Amino acid sequence: WWSTPVGDDHSRHYAAQMYHFDMDRTKFVNLYFYLSDVNSEAGPHTYVRGSCKRKPKTLLKDRRFEDDEILQHYRPSDIVEITAPKGSIFMV
Repeated sequence: WWSTPVGDDHSRHYAAQMYHFDMDRTKFVNLYFYLSDVNSEAGPHTYVRGSCKRKPKTLLKDRRFEDDEILQHYRPSDIVEITAPKGSIFMV
């Protein structure tokens, strides 16, 4: 789907604009294709380095998390943004 920045909490939750982890484990793969240039201000895919191996108990919930909740448990240097020009493809 086409993901764009949205403002209200309800829309951000359902558009997966907030931090979360997919519950599907190894049965699931996402393929991303950037249709436009993506930089830090243009909605890059973002993940937390090391979170696949270690999650604090407070983050082991099936819900969306605010940035400040994530930064209570991980360093800012653990936040990774995937920026790339249009036409770029990656899989997670």
